[in-house]
Amino acid sequence: MKHLGKMLFSAVFLCVLCLCCTLFAAAETTVTVDSASGLKSAFTTLSSTGGRVTLTGNISITSALSLPANAEKITLDGGGHTVTLGANLAFNGDVDVDNIVFTPTKTYRAILCNGNTVHFGSKITCNAYEDNYPSIMAGYTLSTAFPGG
Repeated sequence: MKHLGKMLFSAVFLCVLCLCCTLFAAAETTVTVDSASGLKSAFTTLSSTGGRVTLTGNISITSALSLPANAEKITLDGGGHTVTLGANLAFNGDVDVDNIVFTPTKTYRAILCNGNTVHFGSKITCNAYEDNYPSIMAGYTLSTAFPGG
């Protein structure tokens, strides 16, 4: 009987331990940003662990922005805000993008995925500048965002 009690206690303890580990592993780091420099900093912060970047306001990209390489997937949640593309934006790792509006301020603006797995969700809006929408270049392989147009 004592042996059965010890086994039962061990089984319960193991289940609780597994549940705690799962809960801690599932906790996702979220970084909020409201500027292009904040976006770059957030990708630096999450580059090795992955996590979520949430926009708290509209941001403007005024010069080519090549986000730091990330080893783990980062989710970019625009929170319904606008990213104004005055220059190109380059992702350098796996990214999920959703709930965001991309608006160029010049022709020939691009979002470069650099051959990474980048998912664009169902809540993406792209506005035009003089009948030109931003381009998405899936396999472009430069390590930095080119200045373009």
